[in-house]
Amino acid sequence: MTEATLSLEKKHANTIFRSSSYQEVVDALNASIQGNTSVIVLTGESGTGKTLIARNILRNLINEKHRIFFQDPRISVGEMANLTYGHIGVAPPDLQAALGTEKTSETFFNYLEGKSQEGPIRFFIDDAQDINLDTLHSILKFMKSQPGDRRVLQLILIGLPKLKPLLASLKIPELENANPVYLHLAPLDTEEVSAFVAHHLKTTHKQRDDFFSPEVIERITLYTQKIPGLVSKLVDSVSAVMEINGHNTLTADIVDDA
Repeated sequence: MTEATLSLEKKHANTIFRSSSYQEVVDALNASIQGNTSVIVLTGESGTGKTLIARNILRNLINEKHRIFFQDPRISVGEMANLTYGHIGVAPPDLQAALGTEKTSETFFNYLEGKSQEGPIRFFIDDAQDINLDTLHSILKFMKSQPGDRRVLQLILIGLPKLKPLLASLKIPELENANPVYLHLAPLDTEEVSAFVAHHLKTTHKQRDDFFSPEVIERITLYTQKIPGLVSKLVDSVSAVMEINGHNTLTADIVDDA
């Protein structure tokens, strides 16, 4: 990771609004990762910032070589193996030859076991409510097969709230025996919405936030259900309407029409 990249990440970190739920989840996720919890499940509505949390934590593990973020939850074991080989390093010929065959899983997991001698291996899978169930089963069986308390692989699943009941409905013994840690990122507290609006306006270089009256904030809270991503979009829309129409006073009606 280059110095320029680290600088950009530090700058980006300073633009994050750390709500009470956000900080609580960050602390719990960090503790679970460092404690080598086998399976961690992080859920939250779209726009709450759960993927941002996972990516920031992954970036902070700069001294670890084997942490990988999978954006496509539908990938097969073979596709996961290919991406892993590309991230960690070129796979030995026998592993490359096994791709696409019935030995793909066996050779891939043997490869991971060998690489785990160099340090922890952590797989982050986004949008995990849509995860390939065959892949999930294969990973969990591999994790279960490890002797004693040895942790070859840590699995962090990130998804919508429906991910938790989905996993429960699957009744996978290997998952239940892993005693997964479940974390949930909640929307903003009602009293945090106004502060978040001011924070968003500041970080997006908007001129002023004084026209966001309590009535306007209340209307924004209603429409967005306090989800940060939706609050940001509505605030941007309202600001654009104000600028285009030359309004000096922001009313609840303008928010209604934005």
